[in-house]
Amino acid sequence: MATNLTDALDFIIKEELAQGIRETRVKLDAVWEDIITSSFGVQSSGLGRNWLYKRPYTRGLAGSYQFETSTVLEGEDATTRFGEAGHTQLMTAGNGWQGRYENTLPAFYDVEVKLKEARGDLRVPIKWMQLDQFDSTVGSAVGQLFKAAAFKAELRHAMAMYTPDHTKFPVVTNLQNSAISGNSGFVTGDTAGTIIIDNSDAAKPHGRINMLHEGDILDVYTAAAGAKVSTTNYVVVTNVNYLANSFKLTPVVAATGAAAANFGMTLDAGSQLCPRHSTTAATAWAGQQPSGFNSWHVSSGTVNPFTVNGSALTVTANPEWSSLIQTVSGPLTERILTQYIGRFMERLGSLYDLDTIITPAGVVHAYLENEDNLSSYERNGRRLDVKGGWASIDYAYHGKPFRWAISNFIEPNACYITKIKNNLRELVPPSLPGTGSHSSFDNEFKFLAPLGGLKGPFMFDPGSALDDTLRAPYYRICEVFPENQTPGIILRGLDETI
Repeated sequence: MATNLTDALDFIIKEELAQGIRETRVKLDAVWEDIITSSFGVQSSGLGRNWLYKRPYTRGLAGSYQFETSTVLEGEDATTRFGEAGHTQLMTAGNGWQGRYENTLPAFYDVEVKLKEARGDLRVPIKWMQLDQFDSTVGSAVGQLFKAAAFKAELRHAMAMYTPDHTKFPVVTNLQNSAISGNSGFVTGDTAGTIIIDNSDAAKPHGRINMLHEGDILDVYTAAAGAKVSTTNYVVVTNVNYLANSFKLTPVVAATGAAAANFGMTLDAGSQLCPRHSTTAATAWAGQQPSGFNSWHVSSGTVNPFTVNGSALTVTANPEWSSLIQTVSGPLTERILTQYIGRFMERLGSLYDLDTIITPAGVVHAYLENEDNLSSYERNGRRLDVKGGWASIDYAYHGKPFRWAISNFIEPNACYITKIKNNLRELVPPSLPGTGSHSSFDNEFKFLAPLGGLKGPFMFDPGSALDDTLRAPYYRICEVFPENQTPGIILRGLDETI
């Protein structure tokens, strides 16, 4: 319940306006249009501590209920006496209700989630500000910088929703035994200096090429322990050929930001590329990004990042949080969808709901290739009209329609069947008065400069000698939480043809 009018209005405004504010992320991935941003229920655990969200749950049934042994509803029984008491009717023993020890109570527990913080910084040479005075002839250089920075931030949030493992944030997986050396970039069995993504080949890297953009800064991790291959250096994406599904990397020395003349990064088979500083430890996986579908869709182990009374939420202790995870070999078909949706609905349909199918385009193409009668033919006393291609895929189970969405960020060879609408909520803390945002950013990104009394997003670097560069530091605190349902279905191992 809102503690004051400001909190209540903040909740209402976010509920009503957030859909239109996050235009960039909706363009990136269609699922975001059904996620509501809200600070309702978000609270601080104490002065200077974490932002938390608690959601109460019940487990089990309550009370008692039974049908009476009498098959005829006769009303209250009474007996009539004769003689002096002829006008007195006495009640006989009535039907009793269940006893105290026949009434059960459900288990009550609070699920708690800590919000995650992301920080960004945008640095601009002062001379670029002068360049902006010529907007009418050359365009706004600074404005383009803000758009690029906003796109990068929204891209990271969309990617976090689909990261295959909550402990890491891989952009490209399954790198093979090889080395990164000098400015030649990445050396593999493919073209020297180039990584070729091929989700249909187990011997080649897997990922989504649209997650990569020139200027992305990445860390390289080993497959097994999740240790950084180099703790002092990183790689920068310098060339992306989207249609060829390939990209190049340039090693960079962290201390200077200069391209390395020559240093090696030896990889084991299955090494991974992750965004710079996306984990909290250099020697083992310790993810810190907001949670996503693979965080709470699990069939064993821990449902992340939630806790119950300070302890991990496990499906062993709370099996009602378990999802149906299945490896399927071959293309996605109507039979496979019906089989696993039917299994879920038959066993959990009285408790949970499913409304959305999310797949990559390659899985959809394989699905279309294996279904018959996809063309529409019309002939009404005239020449034959043939319509090829497809506009949308409609799927229904027992009359219930499912929305089918194609995601550019979903893990390769997978299909998610889950509950999206009126379920996923993006949690943010209440707005901090005095902070400002920027028209290119989601309004939940807060810039620090206005806190110091500045009108715009820029400030001089307060921690170093004054130079000719302005900086615009900003941050965002959030977490994605399935408000009403976590169980769903994940099918992996599907064919992709694209």
